[in-house]
Amino acid sequence: MSSFIEMIENITPDIYESLKLAVEIGKWS
Repeated sequence: MSSFIEMIENITPDIYESLKLAVEIGKWS
C-alpha cells in the first residue's frame, strides 16, 4: 500500500501539469 501511495505522489505532479495544460488549451479553444 505504501508503494502505491509513493507511486501516486510521484506521478501527481505530472498529472497536475497535464491537467493544467488541458485547462489552458480549453480556455483557448
